[in-house]
Amino acid sequence: MDLGGLWSAAASDDELRRVMADPEIDDSAWESLEVPGHWRANRSFSDADGPVAYRRRFESPAPEEGRRAFLTFDGVFYQADVWLDGDYLGDTEGYFFPQTFEVTAPLAARPDHVLAVEVACGRPDDKARKRNLTGVFQHWDCIDWDWNPGGIWAPVRLHETGQVRIRSLKVLCRDATAETATIDFEAELDTPEAVGVTVVTRVAREGHAPGSAVSSSDSHALALGQNIVRWRVGVDEPDLWWPHGLGEQPLYDVSVEVLVDDKPGISDSRSLTTGLRQVRVRNFIATVNGERIFLKGANYGPAKRALADVTAADFERDIQLAKGAGLDLLRVHAHVSRAELYDVADRAGMLLWQDMPLPWG
Repeated sequence: MDLGGLWSAAASDDELRRVMADPEIDDSAWESLEVPGHWRANRSFSDADGPVAYRRRFESPAPEEGRRAFLTFDGVFYQADVWLDGDYLGDTEGYFFPQTFEVTAPLAARPDHVLAVEVACGRPDDKARKRNLTGVFQHWDCIDWDWNPGGIWAPVRLHETGQVRIRSLKVLCRDATAETATIDFEAELDTPEAVGVTVVTRVAREGHAPGSAVSSSDSHALALGQNIVRWRVGVDEPDLWWPHGLGEQPLYDVSVEVLVDDKPGISDSRSLTTGLRQVRVRNFIATVNGERIFLKGANYGPAKRALADVTAADFERDIQLAKGAGLDLLRVHAHVSRAELYDVADRAGMLLWQDMPLPWG
């Protein structure tokens, strides 16, 4: 369930903070803020540095027996405290990765709900001693230093899994040659009780018949709580990804499914699209799939200071401009961008050098 749209919002203070999570308070006189978005997009918050209180009412059926429900914020600038139906779920910090809370019990308790979030994005007073990893969005000579990126800038969603959830998934092509490509997987799985699982992995050339996929099946015994599992998949005679000046950009669809032993169906799954390639820099010499390349690059700042407003078309324009200038690498300067940038770059054959979002002091 997508929880985007218009949320009620008000400038927060100590008095409001004490009552904002109460489902019974009247928020009809509050302002309306678009989620995803930045609070400064609303005229009433155009010069606000926060914190800002957000509220959203919604209805949701109870999860079926054996199912788990989760509330995920895909991106919040920069810190937040979260309540559901008056109960505190926890806090978030960091704008560029998802933050998830389990909400199985509250969704089972009632059909109507109130989600309350207090969002803070404090201004760094001493820019030589910053504590927010907001990068160029709060400290850069190409963005007004009075700008505040605060807000729930990415989607908010409810989703369900079975007993075992994929908390995170990392996929890395470790080696890639004309003969074979080796893909390393690392998944964090969480479960409310010890259980055995089978992890099914499929790797297939994008757009090709499912029967051409390389698949693997690995068994793991999970303990209660969070578990790290690792495995490896080899792809023979892969179609390698190349920078646009060296070749084509074939991509592969990768899917991971978790099945709980003795229980029907898929407990949880993840999918992504990636290229099979090996990129290395050693002694200032760069190679892609073993071929030496003289990198020609430039810094790439945010397409817009309001990250919520950027579209895939904006990234397409910028990547094509870089290709037209003869570049094969962009340094994502002191920020982590939207997921669409990395997808567009993959398809265009543009290498990205990813900075930590912490410029200068």
